[in-house]
Amino acid sequence: MLAQQRHYQEIRKMRHQRAVWMVVTLTIFAVWVSNCGAFEVWGFTSGTNRAAVESQARLEGDQVKALAGVTAINRFDKGSGTWSVLLLQFCDDRLFKIGKPRNINSPSAADFLNTLYGYIEERGSPTVLVARNPLPNGNSIEEIEYRWGDPPDTTSLIFNTPAHPVENVIPGIREEHRDTTQCAKVPDHLR
Repeated sequence: MLAQQRHYQEIRKMRHQRAVWMVVTLTIFAVWVSNCGAFEVWGFTSGTNRAAVESQARLEGDQVKALAGVTAINRFDKGSGTWSVLLLQFCDDRLFKIGKPRNINSPSAADFLNTLYGYIEERGSPTVLVARNPLPNGNSIEEIEYRWGDPPDTTSLIFNTPAHPVENVIPGIREEHRDTTQCAKVPDHLR
């Protein structure tokens, strides 16, 4: 009878240890999953804090300029001998959106179509969104956005142009990646 009691105590002890290990394992997994970014692009992962992003960029030799809510990174491509700009936006000090203007100096229909074709070939048919964003001078910026993916992880290719010609404002193309899990509520000015 004493041996049987010890046996049952051992079984309860093993079940308790197994339950504790299961809770610890699930907790570690949950923390790991919550810290995983929805995107990893151009060397940056969503959810990374701002200080780490800026430090990493400087270590890579990038030029970093921090502004309110946005970090602008100038990156030199030694292969092509050109500079590119990355615009990173943060919410609660975590990276949730990264954008890259494309061909700022000479956006062309051919560049836009080639880029769009590449995305469609890679990711399939996009959702198309159209917007008109008013400017203080009475003009507006018209945008056509081609979006792939579903929240929390979306990728967009956006073509925009002023509705009426404006001095020093040229049409542009930009690529954006968003991870909406990084913000409880994304402020309108950061969308």
